[in-house]
Amino acid sequence: MKISPSQIVSYRRCKRRIGFEYVEGLRSPPSSKQQFGLDVHTQLENWLKGGTVPDDSPAGLTAKQGINRWLPAPNNALLIEHKWEIPLEHGISLGGIADCVVPPQGDESPIVIDHKTTSNLQYALTPEQLAVDVQALLYATWAGLKYNAREVRARWIYYCASNPKSGKRKPAGTLPAETVIVLPEAVGLMRKVLEDVEEIAMIRQRQIKGMALKPSPEGCAMYGGCFHKERCNDLTMEDRIASKMNAKY
Repeated sequence: MKISPSQIVSYRRCKRRIGFEYVEGLRSPPSSKQQFGLDVHTQLENWLKGGTVPDDSPAGLTAKQGINRWLPAPNNALLIEHKWEIPLEHGISLGGIADCVVPPQGDESPIVIDHKTTSNLQYALTPEQLAVDVQALLYATWAGLKYNAREVRARWIYYCASNPKSGKRKPAGTLPAETVIVLPEAVGLMRKVLEDVEEIAMIRQRQIKGMALKPSPEGCAMYGGCFHKERCNDLTMEDRIASKMNAKY
């Protein structure tokens, strides 16, 4: 069983999502925003792998904003769309796909780079937030183990594009968030991650369905609204109103 950073984030937002998505198989189809993000990723992957300059499509123009500012030049040493895995116990592992990994050279630390698309740069993580982000922590832990490094640099690059009703998005700037994760200092954070992994594995192994798990009404309206919120028919009107008042985007 492989557990990804996104599963851990989903679990922390609402335990029921693990039951709905990874036990019952009720996955949400990609939204137009998510598909646009995938298109931007493809443009950036082609650039980093082979030096193919992003085209003049909305996704290409959005990707082009960062290629000469925050990304390394294309070269064969880079690990692009790299599948990584950290084996744990009892057949469970942590795993994911890193957008770009820059191997260490000399005394330099390895760098893990992640591409993020957004409609507003105010949603970008700060360096302080990135230092405790689950995805960044796990990517850095894997890179530290692979390269025997005590420190790993995490660089999250936010590519902004407008979100007009017409759907014809236009580039609107880039913003990097960067921090150095010192792995010995992140032991406490990793301990909490592993506790979450143990609970996620238990839910999946015991095939516990979503409605049998504790709800998290505060997460119903986060990031545009949960795909499963209408399935939670035990939520009160007060729960739903409170979720909208506490929504994050």
